[in-house]
Amino acid sequence: MSAARNVAGNQRLTAGAAILLLVALAAESVTVIAMGQLLAPHIVIGMLLIPLVILKLATTGYRFVVAAGTVLGFASLSLAHSWLG
Repeated sequence: MSAARNVAGNQRLTAGAAILLLVALAAESVTVIAMGQLLAPHIVIGMLLIPLVILKLATTGYRFVVAAGTVLGFASLSLAHSWLG
């Protein structure tokens, strides 16, 4: 797999995770308003947030590590490159 495909694939995965996380957090916020009636959905959505947060941390962390190491072409797309010289 080429470096360009790795960059594009990670960007899509990170963006997709961010969108899913945003939607899930919005739904979780709605359940907080009426906690008494929406306790079960609040718990379910909260449990669904855990893998989404882990996915987002993993994709963002991978991108940072690769950018810092300038291994797969992320350097030109990130601020880490400008900091590292």
